[in-house]
This record gives sequence, C-alpha cells and structure tokens, in this order.
Amino acid sequence: VLGQVEMDSYRKAARSLSYWLGIGASFVCLILPLSRGGWLGTFCGAALYVATMLWIRGAAWLRALPWKYLFPAVIAVGVVGVYFSGAIYDKLFYSSPLNVDARGDLNDMAMEVIRDHPWLGAGIAQHGFAMKDTEHYGKYHFLAGLIPVVHNIYLLIVSELGIIGGALYIMIPFLAIYYGLRACRRGPEHSLTGLLCGLCSSLVVFLVADLFGPSLRKVDIVYLYWLLMAMTFAVAALVERDVGNGRREPARLVARRKKTSVEDV
Repeated sequence: VLGQVEMDSYRKAARSLSYWLGIGASFVCLILPLSRGGWLGTFCGAALYVATMLWIRGAAWLRALPWKYLFPAVIAVGVVGVYFSGAIYDKLFYSSPLNVDARGDLNDMAMEVIRDHPWLGAGIAQHGFAMKDTEHYGKYHFLAGLIPVVHNIYLLIVSELGIIGGALYIMIPFLAIYYGLRACRRGPEHSLTGLLCGLCSSLVVFLVADLFGPSLRKVDIVYLYWLLMAMTFAVAALVERDVGNGRREPARLVARRKKTSVEDV
C-alpha cells in the first residue's frame, strides 16, 4: 500500500479516487483484527517509510503527495477508529494483564526448550511437543485445549532450529531490508524507489508484529511474507542496476554535478 501511495506522488501518475478508497479500506482492515502487535508493527513500518522518503527526497516528497485523495482516506480511518474506540481501549488496557502474564509464561517455556536444545533446536514443528516437560505446560494445555505455542516468532524459531539455524533464518529479512534501503538511498528519484521503500516497510510490519505473535507459522501469511521478501531483493537489484547504468541518477549527484558546472563557468 505504501509503495503504491508513493507511485502516485509523481506528477504524471494517474490519480484514481476508487484506488485511494481502496487504500483507506486497507488501513481500516488493520483496525478490525484488534491486534496490538499488528498496530505496533504498522506504526513502525509506516514510520520507517516516512522517515526514509523524507531522508532521500526531503519536504518535496510531502508536497508531491495527492493530498486531495489521501486526506479523505485518513479521515475515514479516523472515523472507523473512533467507532471502535471502546473495543480498542479494552484491548489496550483491560485485556493486557492476563495476556502479558500468560505470554511471559510461554516465553519462559520456550526458553527452557532453547536451553535444552541450544544449537540445533528441538526440530521443525516440534516446539509444542518439546514444551511438555516444562512447568506451565499442563495449565495452558488445559485452558486452551491445544498444545500451547509461544507468541514470539523469534523464540519459536530458535526453539525449533536452534541458535545457528534461527540466526540464519532471521538474518534473511534483515538483509532484504538493508539492500532495499541502500538502493532507495542510491536512487531516490527512480520510479521504483517508492515501491521498494514500501516493501521494506511491509517486512518491518511482520518482524515487529511477530514479537507478540506466531503468525509466520500460518501458511497463507508465510507465502505473503516470502513473496514480499523476494520482491524486495528483486526491485532493489533493478534500482541498483539502473543507477549503475546512469538512469535516474540520485538527486544528490545531480545537484553536485550542477554545482560543479556552475563553479567551472
């Protein structure tokens, strides 16, 4: 979504009211699941996106956005947020103590598994079974009626793959974000830079939100996650290639060249 917003910041881009209504609806959908981890992830991803675009393009980026469509979308999201404010307030404050205590116990259970299997882990999809010997397993298995799962994707991955496998697994998305942001910096005026920045931000949403959840164990979400990661690597490579070939030179290089030409004259 953020990438498409940026694509519409170009003067020659086609503006579509229905398109922006769709963007507003997608942000509304972020409210409806009432997920605190999702909200935090969305905030961090959006903050990265805005900070990166301001860094590489400056205030001109803000002025270029089609505010006549973006502003109504923001208003629509605000209205929905006010409508669900009671449920949001309850989720943030009244349901927190029990959830925090329970997730603390689950984290402790996962840490016990990691201590028992530090380097190679308990095995893929063995996280829940490996927790059977922990102190709190019986209580949470009885309450949930299912094998308990820690709500922290990093602890979960390390408990199954071990420290070495977990480090390698977690390193991949951070490499994608690094290469993506580096390409954004090198080609700020490239036509794909906005999309690339949005892809990096979307990965941050996943990585932050799953500090408090195990959504990356769900097949449909995993498909999207790895697709976004592959797109990040691919688009970063395209931007780097074009910048290397002299297309869409970074604004700083263009400004430096113009300054040098004036001084020579």
